Amino acid sequence: MAISFTNIWKDKIIDPIVNALRIEFGNQCNVYISDRYEGEGNCSIRVHGLSQELENISTGSFTNQYTIEISYYL
Repeated sequence: MAISFTNIWKDKIIDPIVNALRIEFGNQCNVYISDRYEGEGNCSIRVHGLSQELENISTGSFTNQYTIEISYYL
């Protein structure tokens, strides 16, 4: 049996937020993932994962807290 790996940051946290922002703003604002500012025209939204902290651990499960930064550039 193969082991599958899920990138929690990308697949479960960042991508859903980026997709929601792209749906909300359409072609009016460029939404991108980066840890630093990139000149993307007159309006852009940058999404970046800042930190992950272990909140709770128990038998067979654990809970993490993820902190992200959303920057709106005009």
